[in-house]
This record gives sequence, C-alpha cells and structure tokens, in this order.
Amino acid sequence: MERRRSRASFTKSLKRICQRIDSQRVFEVEWNDWYFHNPQKARLQVNALWVAGSYARGALQCGDLDLVADIVTEEGGLPGKSTISRNVIGRFPDVRLYIGTPDENSSRVTFPEALLIWSPKTPDWQAAIDSIPIDPNATRFNRPHDILPLRKEQIADYGEKDTFEQIISLLDQGLLTTEWVPLSDITVHAEEWSYAATEFFDCIERWCGKKTQELMPYVIEWCMDKNSSDLWHRDHSEKTRFKIGGAEVCVGRPYIDLRLLESLACSAIVIVPHISQRGPNGIWKLSRGVTHPLEQQFSACKAYYLAYGNQPSIVEETDDWKRASCLELFSSRELAEEWQKNFDDDEDDYEILEAVGSELLSLLSCVDLVEMDSSRYAVTRGGQFFDETEIVTPEDMVSALTPLPKKLKYEVSI
Repeated sequence: MERRRSRASFTKSLKRICQRIDSQRVFEVEWNDWYFHNPQKARLQVNALWVAGSYARGALQCGDLDLVADIVTEEGGLPGKSTISRNVIGRFPDVRLYIGTPDENSSRVTFPEALLIWSPKTPDWQAAIDSIPIDPNATRFNRPHDILPLRKEQIADYGEKDTFEQIISLLDQGLLTTEWVPLSDITVHAEEWSYAATEFFDCIERWCGKKTQELMPYVIEWCMDKNSSDLWHRDHSEKTRFKIGGAEVCVGRPYIDLRLLESLACSAIVIVPHISQRGPNGIWKLSRGVTHPLEQQFSACKAYYLAYGNQPSIVEETDDWKRASCLELFSSRELAEEWQKNFDDDEDDYEILEAVGSELLSLLSCVDLVEMDSSRYAVTRGGQFFDETEIVTPEDMVSALTPLPKKLKYEVSI
C-alpha cells in the first residue's frame, strides 16, 4: 500500500518552497552531463508555480505534493528534471515537481484542478495557500494508470510515449498480462535456497549496493517458487539488472523495455523498485498475453525434454572462456526415450516431460542454445557468440518445432 501523509505536513513544505522561489526566482545551476560527463552551467528563471493533485482539491491526506512550475533558461541549456527540482525547490520528501504548465508539462498529463500559488504578478503565496478550501471528502484523483500497482515515479521513462499508457493499452488488447506480489506476502527462507541461488546472492552482496542487497532476498525467494529452471545470471557491467531463468529482473528505478517480450530470450519482465517508506513495495511481473503474436505462433508447438527433480536438464557448455547454457529438445517421446538411455544407471532419475505453447516459450527463454534433431539454435546473444551462428527467429523456431506431415502411401494396382 502507498503511504499517505497529512495535509499539514505538506503545507509546511509548500510554504518553504514558496519562500525560496519568491526570494530568489533566478537560480544558477551546475551539473555534469550524463553522456559526456563534462560540467554544465545554466541560469533558470521561475515564472509561475501551481499546486495540483489531491492537495489542490483540499484533501486532508495526500500521497504526495504535486507542483507544476513554469521554468525557462536565461542562459545555458535546460538540465534534467531531477537537477531542476533539486536546485529550484530543494529536497523535500514526497514532493513532485513537473516542468511546464498545468496543460502541458513533463508529467505528460494535464492538471485541470491546478491552482496558481505564485507568480511575479501574484506574489502573495501565503494568501493563495490559505484560500484553498478544505474538503474532507476529497480523494485521490483517479487516472487510467491507477490500475497499475506502481507509481510513475518508481520507474524511469525516457521514450516519447508514456510507458504506463503503453502497458494499459497492451493489457486492454490481451497482449500483456501482469502479476503483483507485495513484499509483505513473501517470507524469506534462505536456508532452503538452492546452491545456485545462494551463490547468486553471495555475488550480489559483494557487488551491488545496499538497497539492492536489501531487496534481492525477496526476489530470490519469489523466483524459487516461480522459476522453471535453476539458472541465475548477473552481468558484471550491471548492478540492477539480472537474468533469472527466462525473466529479465530490473530493480531500483528501472526503465521498462517492453520490446524484450518480442524476443525468444525473454518470457517475462520483473520490475522491483527499491524499498521505500512510501511504497508500494513489491514484485511486478509483466508477461505475454494470450493474443501476443509469439503466444499465437507457438500455441500449437510442442516438444519433449528430460527433467531431473522437476527441473529441465540444462547443460552448461564451455569453450575456453566462453560459456553457454544448452537445452536438448525432442520432436517425439520416442526420441527422448532413446536419449534417456544414455544416462545408464541414472536413467530412472530423468523424467520425460512435454512442453506446449507458453510452457515451451518459457523453456526457450531460459537458455542460450537449443539443440533439436541434430540442429542447434542460438536463442540469446551469448548463444550466438558461443556457437558462431545467427540468433534464431521465432518463425524459424516454429518451423523447427512443427513436424512435417507424414507422406501418404498409395497402393498401385496393375
């Protein structure tokens, strides 16, 4: 649940912000360019400040304080929103500053309820705050993205299109499904983790930040129940992105790349914001819906594989310093049974299982390489690099998984 605060506490913050802007109005800003990492300078001027959201409607309890500011540059370029907020209004918890006007601003939504609090022509901000009528019945304004479990501030959004709007549209079309699990519903039993999961967390403790270390035990516990494979991967160049089974796990304040679900290498995107007082704190899973093109393409596909202890038998292949995980698939149970005989005394420990449609897609996303009927297919870039071949397209994988029709036998009478 999202934490809410009293109106009085936000009023104190708003007054201090108004005092700051009224006394200064022009701000000298310095920051480092995120791409070139060179120092930048700008002079910013504040032309107006509005308050919006539930505070503007007079609510006694608010989730945050929404502010909209008309800010222009007198000199230099316009820095990022966080840099502007930090320099212009200062650091206040649960205060959100959007650049622009109530009709067009960096939040990409309009604020019809917004009230002008300060401008050079109307500088009496105290009177403006006092004139806002209190409404005990005022509640949070409902917006389409409220059906989603996270707040917009918990993800990074760099594209031209609003990510939450894209997700809502895909949900409506059945192209996407979601699952939300609050962290409070997860009990961590680290002593029951697999060796691979424990080793994975040990690596996180040595490499990742404190907030990620605090969060990942919940993620690992959840994945232990959900994963169809015991595969845990961490890219040494990333501290907040992981590949667990077939899922791309993104923690912190991540960017949601929905294009990942168009690839065979990903069956789910798991978003886990860092734990905060305000929340919501939990695990948000995005996966393909029944109308997704890949789900449709693979709906009639099936294959057989060997499993050991309810886990698919996945082999890690090595070649000098290169590594790749490989899964053996079989087009028929008979072929799987023939392969099973290679395990001699352990034959009875391996079970032959069938994967169809979504389950098959999930299996494919767990590995780098798939071997089937003497042919090998690279599913990931790691598999492509290991096997020196092109990444298989969904269409070619479907063709490989679809058995050719049996030829009809004709009896010829003479």
